[in-house]
Amino acid sequence: MVISADAFSQNTQQMRQSLMVQHNQQMRMEEQQRAVQFQLKNQKRMLASDENKLKLNKQYLSRIEEKAKKLEAEILAGKNKLDQTENKEKIQKEIDKKQAKLENLQKDSQAVQKEIDSLESQIAKAKKNE
Repeated sequence: MVISADAFSQNTQQMRQSLMVQHNQQMRMEEQQRAVQFQLKNQKRMLASDENKLKLNKQYLSRIEEKAKKLEAEILAGKNKLDQTENKEKIQKEIDKKQAKLENLQKDSQAVQKEIDSLESQIAKAKKNE
């Protein structure tokens, strides 16, 4: 069986083209797989990051609440002391300062609670999408 050089050359060229097409398809598939894996890893990192933020915000809220309770107790003690002392102006100023601090803590507490609610909804949404 004798194959002409021209036919052999065409056959070889067709095989090369076929192999190149297969190789390109395989490379695209692998690239798509890497992209999907990257997105999944990124979602997990974001979820973990949101969970860490949530944990930190809850700790911060707890500290704010502790400070608020302490201030409330100090304000109550100051009011009781106010009735028993002659230096009412000084004690009233201290009470007013502590009342202002308490109001700021309450505002901070509300802001942190909003952030916690937002993070919880983001986490729930992300887990639902998994």
